[in-house]
Amino acid sequence: MIRRVPHALLVLALPLLAGCVPRPEYDALPDSSVIHLAVVGKAAVPVADLLAPTPLERVRVEAALAADGGAGVRVRLRLPAGTTVPDDATLRRALARLGIAPGIAALSAQPSGAAGSVVMVYHLTATAPDCAALVTPSEAEDAAVRPRMSFGCATYANLAAMVADPADLESGRSLAGPDGAVTAAGVERYQNGKVTPLLKTSTTAGVSSSSPSN
Repeated sequence: MIRRVPHALLVLALPLLAGCVPRPEYDALPDSSVIHLAVVGKAAVPVADLLAPTPLERVRVEAALAADGGAGVRVRLRLPAGTTVPDDATLRRALARLGIAPGIAALSAQPSGAAGSVVMVYHLTATAPDCAALVTPSEAEDAAVRPRMSFGCATYANLAAMVADPADLESGRSLAGPDGAVTAAGVERYQNGKVTPLLKTSTTAGVSSSSPSN
C-alpha cells in the first residue's frame, strides 16, 4: 500500500532539497572602489622652503589649486631625501603660508628626490562603475527566465554623478582646528544668559485640498 505524502510536507521539503543543489559563486557586494577615480590634472610646484615660501611660489600653488574649478583637489607634500618629516603643527603652518586649506592636504610627507620640497596638486574625477561587472549570478538562471541583477550599480552610479568633491571618495578631508575666539564667545554668551535665540521660521506649510465636483 502506497501512502500519500501530505502536501504540507512537500512544501517544507522543497526548500531543503533546493539547498542541496550546487549554488553559484557570488561576488562580493559593490563598494566605493568600483567607482573609477581618474587623475585629470597634476602639478608639481617646487618650493625652496615650506615655512618661508616666496610670493612667486604662492602664486604658482594658487594657480595649481584653481585649475579645473578647484573641485576634486588633493595636495601632498614631498620633502628632500633625508629630511626629517615635521610634526603636524609645523605642516599646518607650512600649508597656511602656501595658501592651502589643511582639509585637502595629507598631513604627511614623502621623499621628493630633489634638492628642495615639492607641492603635488592632484585633480580627480569620478566615473560611474560598469554595471556589467557587478552582475550577481541567479540560482534560478537555468530553471526560469529571470533577469541578471547588478545590485548596487545604480546607487554607486548616482554617487559618482552627484558627489560634490570626487576626491572625497579617495580620502576624506581632515577638519581644521577650532576657532578659539568663536568658541570662547559662545561660552561667554551662555554664562551671561545672552544665548542667541533660534530663528522663528518654519519650513512647513498648510496643505489645502479640494474635493472634486460632481
